[in-house]
Amino acid sequence: MTDIGWKFPPTGGGRVDGYNDPGMAHFDGSPLASLARETIQNSLDAGRLDRVQVSFELARVTDANSIGRAELAFAVQRCLEQAAEDRDQKALSELGHAAELLAADALVFLRVRDYQTTGLHGKHWHALVKQQGTSEKETRGAGGSFGIGKYAPFVVSPLRTVIYWSRFEFEGEDVEQCQGKAVLMSHRGPNDQETQGTGFFGLVDGCRALVGDAVPERIATIEGRSGTGTSLWIAGFDEGDDWQLRIASSVIENFFSAIADNKLEVTLETNQMMDQRNLMGIEQDNLAEWFDLLGADADDANAEDDALVEARAFFEIMQGNEATLREHYDPDLGHCVLYIKVGDGLPSKVALIRQTGMLITSEQRGAKGRTGLQKFPGLRDFAAVCRFDSVEGNELLRQMENPQHNQFEPDRLPEEERSKGRRALNRVAQWIRAEIRELAAPVVSEDFTAIKELAHLLPDLEPDDAFGAGRDGQDERGFGASAVAIELKPRRRTTAPMLDDDDGESTGTDPEGGEEGGAGQGENQGAGGAGYGLGDGSGSGGIGPRGGGRASETFAIRDVRVLQGTSGAQSRRVSFTPSRTVADVGIRISEAGDSTPIDRPDLRVRTESGDLVPIAQFRMNLDAGERAEISIEGTEPLGGRAWRLQVLRPGTQSTPSQGGA
Repeated sequence: MTDIGWKFPPTGGGRVDGYNDPGMAHFDGSPLASLARETIQNSLDAGRLDRVQVSFELARVTDANSIGRAELAFAVQRCLEQAAEDRDQKALSELGHAAELLAADALVFLRVRDYQTTGLHGKHWHALVKQQGTSEKETRGAGGSFGIGKYAPFVVSPLRTVIYWSRFEFEGEDVEQCQGKAVLMSHRGPNDQETQGTGFFGLVDGCRALVGDAVPERIATIEGRSGTGTSLWIAGFDEGDDWQLRIASSVIENFFSAIADNKLEVTLETNQMMDQRNLMGIEQDNLAEWFDLLGADADDANAEDDALVEARAFFEIMQGNEATLREHYDPDLGHCVLYIKVGDGLPSKVALIRQTGMLITSEQRGAKGRTGLQKFPGLRDFAAVCRFDSVEGNELLRQMENPQHNQFEPDRLPEEERSKGRRALNRVAQWIRAEIRELAAPVVSEDFTAIKELAHLLPDLEPDDAFGAGRDGQDERGFGASAVAIELKPRRRTTAPMLDDDDGESTGTDPEGGEEGGAGQGENQGAGGAGYGLGDGSGSGGIGPRGGGRASETFAIRDVRVLQGTSGAQSRRVSFTPSRTVADVGIRISEAGDSTPIDRPDLRVRTESGDLVPIAQFRMNLDAGERAEISIEGTEPLGGRAWRLQVLRPGTQSTPSQGGA
């Protein structure tokens, strides 16, 4: 019979492994959270049905010799001797604890099992158990790409030992296989040869997996004989207090979308708190109850979990609770769905979610110093979720994920693809920011109180009778002060509002993103049109006589906003609210020069039918108090300029004329 047991291959004069493994160090900070995130991601990637099931439960093995406990204990002892020789205090401490666990009557395993998945075999099994720095995924857009996640289970094991089991379909039959792996350090083996640091349990000859009836009876019994899937048996697991809740927090924070969409169900061995609430599985129907349970646990510990609070906000808006839904198609990232909710106390963050239902980040950085999707100054509180549904788009995103799976970084793409990745992320970020600004812009109150006693001290910049005939000289101040003549001079801006900047944020002097309209240019000083930047603009179009000709009229408008258009830097969406109902009005848009407006004859307006019409020929109808919107395009980029917008009376040409208001 072929020998079954542990084997640490000899170095053969090659590399010698120390105790500190870089793959494991990656997960030292949050081992249980990383375990849940990495294992469930792999299970979702291997799903064969609509819903994947994953369980976390304990298994106590008393006949541990069936999985080579004595041989593993010998290897640990030899590692202790090497650590003492190297004076490695960390290795001495951790290996000493491992030796104590192996000497106990029973060995505790944390068993992580997935169901309704394909199982692992061939190159996928080999990549998991034997290869380093590689990841084999069957489907495009799958989660992992670095092969680092396979180390997360070892960090949870004081023995740094995991036994892999999988059942898969091969030529119409279900086949199961099993193999153990220990990541220790180089030491002297039974024949006193120097070994590698990683050893394997299975067929000693060639360090091969056990197949079929050769699988240890204890493992085979628990796994049963039906259903494909994969298990990780994590040796020496330290149960600790409420380990289930720590895993549950990671599951919900990272996979709330997959659970809410019924793509994932997770079962945990119950503890007292779970039993009291009759909770065992985390699934679509009880996800809200799990948020309540985990939130109460965080409050009791006086350590509120910000990630959990954010996840709940994201989960709730995806359920349609007072949320606004937007959709977008990007040429490289495909179909994108955006959920936005505005409300006090929301985190003002954007969650980016892959097709599998896994949260990647809510802190996406921008390239080359841009804020990306991190900062939203001047807006009301909001929460947003963007889900990428396209297979091709998810494949591009997968290649941009960093090893921590918490950021998209275009520089990780092949050199010839990097500009494509940057442009794609930038387009989607601009779209998201534009939609958020439209919904979360500050509310400007129209209520005001007239204080007549101050009227003689303050000029009326927006009188009811703008530069008109007055009130027949009647003084309504109500006390005996004499009238004072005040000459009004046009105010010159110190900082021009920008139509756009690198991050899509206002650069006007108003911190909430807009400025008042400038004074008009003309012989009789008609009031100017509303100026606008990215954010809220305000101001009134003036009504005044033109010098030397028939009257030209502009109408009062407010709440002017400018958003990114659909055709890149040369397009913008301009919206405003008119004060009057009128048909067949024209639009005038010009650059705000130092003293006079500068005409932009290249601007065109895209009509509802999709045609581009010169702005001088464009006409539209307005309803008082109803938002109006136009899409403009120019032959040159429209960013980095200050602008003036005017709405002209019916029949007026939109090309400026000398002396016009």
